[in-house]
Amino acid sequence: MRFEVDSMRARVAMYRPAPLDVRQLAGTFRVGPDSIWSSRVDFALPHSRGSGTLSIQGATGNIHAAVEVAQFAFADLQPLYAALPDSGGGRLSVVVAVRDSMPSDYAVTDADLSIGTTTLRGHIALTVGDSLVRFRDTRLEFDGLRSELVTRFVPSVDMPFSGAVSGTAVLSGALEAMQVDIRAQVRPDRYANFAV
Repeated sequence: MRFEVDSMRARVAMYRPAPLDVRQLAGTFRVGPDSIWSSRVDFALPHSRGSGTLSIQGATGNIHAAVEVAQFAFADLQPLYAALPDSGGGRLSVVVAVRDSMPSDYAVTDADLSIGTTTLRGHIALTVGDSLVRFRDTRLEFDGLRSELVTRFVPSVDMPFSGAVSGTAVLSGALEAMQVDIRAQVRPDRYANFAV
């Protein structure tokens, strides 16, 4: 079975309290005995827009999506992750392979994002399983990255200073044995600047 969606608007309440506000959804969807897929879906949220592909396997629960987000606003995705800021955004590409019985893969490429005076560019890829988080193909360039922004996104991180960092980071490997190459200029609020 095949059906075409020319224009759809929805408020999708995946998590409480706020629903995801989908302002426009268009694409051709195919439904098989155990799957749904689309070779092209266009979407718009209040301040974000993009297009991509989608495949959902009913028997396994596996989901594969590849999305080009030409215009992205963090505020549009706050219903999915409340720690996202009210302002900022940019552009990025995302490929997601969510698997029910095996580790899932997530990749963000061609990211060019800004939040206030902070800019972030590059790519990040990781594999996530029950007891595994493994980085691969991850290289980020950042400018003016504030310590409080880091702890907002990852509250468990204990920043050793308050201030800003500019530079590059290359990450690979599992969290417990991660290889990290950081080259950065650190500008603490209360101390002299230094390089790492």
